[in-house]
Amino acid sequence: MHAMIGWWDCEFSRLKNPITLPTGPRTKGTHWKQTVFYLEHDLECNKGDEITGSICSRRALDNYRNLDIKISYHFDANK
Repeated sequence: MHAMIGWWDCEFSRLKNPITLPTGPRTKGTHWKQTVFYLEHDLECNKGDEITGSICSRRALDNYRNLDIKISYHFDANK
């Protein structure tokens, strides 16, 4: 495995006519697309292996439209 893929649904629920803009790979495209997070080191994964972790994001200090994202994970190879 050399990357993790991310997507989300953006809900505008406080509008007069609420709308959800999905960004998943199986939905109609939006301008947001999906996101690829490349790993620093490739992982050799097999069926039964587990990857657990967390994703933290915050608004970037230098541009309010950007995000700073930190991904922490643990890879447990099922040997």
